[in-house]
Amino acid sequence: MKRLGSTVRPLVCVALLCAGCTSASDEASPPLGSEPAAPAVDDSTPADTEPPDTTAPATTWEPPAVDESPQAEESSGGLEQAPAAESPVLDAPEAESPVLDAPAAAHDETQSATSVFPPVGVGTDVARWTVEIIESFPHDPEAFTQGLEIAGGTMYESTGLRGRSSLRTVDALTGEVTARVDLAENLFGEGLTIVGDTLVQLTWTSGTALVYDRETLEELGAHAYEGEGWGLCLSGDVLIMSDGSDRLARRDPETFALLGTVTVTASGYDGRLDYLNELECVEDLVVANVWQTDRLLVIDPATGRAVASIDAQPLVDDVSLSASSDMDVLNGVALDSDSATLWMTGKLWPRLYRVRIVEVPQWD
Repeated sequence: MKRLGSTVRPLVCVALLCAGCTSASDEASPPLGSEPAAPAVDDSTPADTEPPDTTAPATTWEPPAVDESPQAEESSGGLEQAPAAESPVLDAPEAESPVLDAPAAAHDETQSATSVFPPVGVGTDVARWTVEIIESFPHDPEAFTQGLEIAGGTMYESTGLRGRSSLRTVDALTGEVTARVDLAENLFGEGLTIVGDTLVQLTWTSGTALVYDRETLEELGAHAYEGEGWGLCLSGDVLIMSDGSDRLARRDPETFALLGTVTVTASGYDGRLDYLNELECVEDLVVANVWQTDRLLVIDPATGRAVASIDAQPLVDDVSLSASSDMDVLNGVALDSDSATLWMTGKLWPRLYRVRIVEVPQWD
């Protein structure tokens, strides 16, 4: 696999060697999302177009039938559904409990100098942040981005749409896909996260979380879960998962068993709190794309309190200069821990951005 490099801090320099790479200085409308509206618990209607115990004995398991109703998350382009491919089950969770286990301590609002985020402040109202573009790079405009991760100098991407879903490694500087695994045509790829030496990829309505070897992208097995899958990230030793509603679920990374849920709340904020889509766990917080908007919420997963909102309109404005009419909504966020910055893109976007999060003085 092609590597990003030992660090991403020098990307500005490397980017000068990359054809198609532009900086913020060289470089909105409502997102054109094609995803349907979803009920509070799943992303079927508003669905997004959008874990892993490899030690358990593998058995044959067939994913449940995919919902063919008009409430499907995102358009699959009328593609015929192929019979579900059988995947070895790593572990089937016990009956899911709606009770939230006692989480770790709530978010510490004192921020270090190397924090990805500005200080939250002492108030309880949602802070207002925005993105500052550091640099941008080419991105596959055919990639319906559902999940984004960076680790060990490699970028991993999950893409969606039935018949077009994939897991891939990408050279972030050139946009070149260096390795790719296509999902069965009946599966709709969704959120993605890294758990140890494995990658865990959600599917939208199939109730299947696929587990891969991180180095080879070989499929190792699958976990079963109830409901829809949108976003996924690993916070410490717990998986955080979204389903298109205003709730976040906590799951065991080894068995994928449901540990509990928390409802997202926000004081002094009038934006929508549901349609939580792609997730990235950053420090002790969760960054959540909000489907069909240009905003992301920064959420304390222990309490469900949204501590900040990130306005990504600058990205939408910039990408619109080179985008086609097929460009879809903002989706895809990955932490670059080496430089305390984030990478962001969107579904069918031709650009990938590295950004820093900064404060906005006051609400518009």
